[in-house]
Amino acid sequence: MTRLALPLAFLVALAAAPAGAHPHVWIDGRANFVFDPAGRLTALGIHWAFDDLYSVFTVQGLDKNRDGKVDANELAPMVADMLKNLKAYDYFTVLNVDGQPSGFAAPVDANAVYEKGILTLRFTLPLAEAADPRRSDVTFAMYDPSFYVAIEVADNRSLAFTGSASADCTGRIKENTREIESKSLSEVVFQDATAASSIAAAYAQWVAISCGRR
Repeated sequence: MTRLALPLAFLVALAAAPAGAHPHVWIDGRANFVFDPAGRLTALGIHWAFDDLYSVFTVQGLDKNRDGKVDANELAPMVADMLKNLKAYDYFTVLNVDGQPSGFAAPVDANAVYEKGILTLRFTLPLAEAADPRRSDVTFAMYDPSFYVAIEVADNRSLAFTGSASADCTGRIKENTREIESKSLSEVVFQDATAASSIAAAYAQWVAISCGRR
């Protein structure tokens, strides 16, 4: 397996690998909710900052011109492959509208930066159908169904609203007070990927989007 393929395999190991109930890759996540002129949510801007160990491992061998840094052009093939592999898992991103998952179109504006030992990946996910948080219950989460990758949204300041979002649009992180039992979750991950995905969703960090109601 090539150096390029290794980090991709780590990132999308998912249910095929019995990784246990603790993560091996950590991501600091941010989200930008993009609204159209009609005040509807039309896209999600995703920003992931990987932990330092994964970042260093991922960029090994990518400095092709040997100038001592890894630039955007050198990272571009890795970004394309990451998104290609993540497509099957909806890019570790869920947007529910009145309890039903909203689909996504192909990601756009994808790029990566490696600075100060940290790899960051950015991409925009257009919604397959616009959602209106003024009329529907909209919730959002980023998580890996296998528990291999942990995605954490630090606080509400990591959520942004752009485009024609109304001034009263807010995102509230729902506090999760559940305690994960490592042994039982390890067994679930190993034995049943579907059950593991359901548990991952239950323990994910969910955000409620509110723009008032008409």
